[in-house]
Amino acid sequence: MDLPVLMSINPKLIFLTNDWVWNNFFYGKIIHYAEFLPVSAGMDVILPRLKSLKERGYSIVVFPEGTRSADCSILRFHQGAFLLAQELKMDIVPMVLHGAGYYLPKKDFMFRKGEITLRIMPRVSSDNYIDLALREQASLFRKIIKNEYSEIVKRKETAEYFRSLVLYKYAYRGWATVSRCKHLLNESKRFDEIINSESNHKRVRILNSGIGTFALLYALVNKHSEIYAFENSSSDYKIAETTANIPTNLHYIHAVWNSELDSAENFDLTIILDSDSKNKSSNNTIYLPLKS
Repeated sequence: MDLPVLMSINPKLIFLTNDWVWNNFFYGKIIHYAEFLPVSAGMDVILPRLKSLKERGYSIVVFPEGTRSADCSILRFHQGAFLLAQELKMDIVPMVLHGAGYYLPKKDFMFRKGEITLRIMPRVSSDNYIDLALREQASLFRKIIKNEYSEIVKRKETAEYFRSLVLYKYAYRGWATVSRCKHLLNESKRFDEIINSESNHKRVRILNSGIGTFALLYALVNKHSEIYAFENSSSDYKIAETTANIPTNLHYIHAVWNSELDSAENFDLTIILDSDSKNKSSNNTIYLPLKS
């Protein structure tokens, strides 16, 4: 569900915005006309106006994190949102937004192809939280939203979900690079079961990682694993290593793995991209017939 759909269900919504949105050249005047309010104006300024809007039947939409996270994780909740709810004596309806960070990443001005999900959760009466300290209220609602967000991530963030994002990161980097990326993404569909498997591998190494397409896709899906992608070719490593916004759990390494460089005991899983289909996988080593 997106914002237009949400507002069609209940058009009487007022959003509290940060200064970047409030002063935006493209739609700043629109949100001023819609009576949206900047949080930087201060409680003394916005509280009387919000009380008036409440009396007119409006609901107040607040983003308690205050900003978007760079890695799409749930940040700490500020207490101001709950102080407003307390002063206005309003119930709270937690809403979970997933996908916006991939559709329009922070510090980026280009929309990408993607899917955004909005989950509207059960209303929480003010009687159920009013006696809690503001810090406890923030912690309670962050837990509610974080748990629901985690469930959405498990269901939606698969290899297929991230393929368009990976391709976007290799776009405009030369025909040969884009062609290799498209080929690898298409071929990797045969191994979605391996990529999507909910394993507990803390450290994974990927050998012969090439320009890094498969490693990037694997790292995006398996956020709780540290991925070490080895590549010997200087040109391929440079393409991989200079990819924009590499996830923090992905580490590209310019080297050929060997027993002197590292020990197999340091990794829970080894994935070898090898076009030789004669090699057979074992418990902690997987050969994938992918030409990197």
